Amino acid sequence: MSERMRMDAYYFAFGTTGVEALDKVLSAVACAGKAHHHTEDWQEETGAWEPHTGRSPVDWIFNAASEAAATLAAEKARADRLEADCAAMRTVFARSVAAFRNGGGLGHIAAEMARALERGEGDAGKRLLEEHVAALAAKDAEIAALRQRVEEAKHILAHETREDCCTRQALDGPVYCEKCQAMNALDGEP
Repeated sequence: MSERMRMDAYYFAFGTTGVEALDKVLSAVACAGKAHHHTEDWQEETGAWEPHTGRSPVDWIFNAASEAAATLAAEKARADRLEADCAAMRTVFARSVAAFRNGGGLGHIAAEMARALERGEGDAGKRLLEEHVAALAAKDAEIAALRQRVEEAKHILAHETREDCCTRQALDGPVYCEKCQAMNALDGEP
């Protein structure tokens, strides 16, 4: 609260609420009470009393109340936007979880979050979503690399155990993939 806001009138005083816009209304009433003992005189031109604006105590009170109303309306609009953003983010996360549960994996979650960003859903959470998309993409790449290693390990195991591996029969004998050809060469096989 501003030091300039008077909260003491002539016969009464207000405590502060901690909300500057409301404290300014109370201060305007206190200043009006200090300037004129009777409310019937509050319409008389008195001039401004810092930080209040207007020519009379009624103006001070009305202007302070109007400012408070505008502040509260702006805060309500901000809260409404945040609520809408949260609802949009809940929808995005619900879609992502559904994609994951349907076997889509982390890549599908990242894709769903990326689509949500493109649609502009959850503007307040955009940075958070971008971070999650990046983290999920990194995890998805890690999982893909692990899957590749598992496939390679299966391939090597199949070759070592002489299972069917990756051969296909051609007229002149089996045809092996490049990995099996390299391993055969190391083993001294054709």
